[in-house]
Amino acid sequence: MPTIIRYLTLAVIYFFLGIPLSVVLWYFRLYEGAKSDSTFGYIGFFISFCIHLGFCTWAAIGVPFSSESWSFAGFFTAMAGYDVSFFIGTIYLIGAILWTLEASYSFWCLKDVYFFFRGAGGVEQVKQHMIKSISFDESQLPACSRSI
Repeated sequence: MPTIIRYLTLAVIYFFLGIPLSVVLWYFRLYEGAKSDSTFGYIGFFISFCIHLGFCTWAAIGVPFSSESWSFAGFFTAMAGYDVSFFIGTIYLIGAILWTLEASYSFWCLKDVYFFFRGAGGVEQVKQHMIKSISFDESQLPACSRSI
């Protein structure tokens, strides 16, 4: 019985934290980046979405944390599920296929946003910002250093 409570708690945490955090970390950052043409908005989106893509890939693979772990519905868990029952293995295989589709779709969305970011001049903005922060104007130097 304690394992059921643990898995239910994990599902509730995924549901109640996953959906609001995805709106805040993906949608709002992407919206602000596109609205104000902000490079930092896009960079924040890319970082958080890459973490999501890594999680989806990890869940699709489904490497168990221990020998009695059934938390991820990945391909490794599906193979272990077929040892228990054909029905359980099939359910886990369906979950693994859905996680694979989610990871593939997330990769496609990330690629699409990157090409939009690059087409809007976002990469050039980052380069120009770095050049501005590294270079300096000679008129801002003190008078004694300009004579040297």
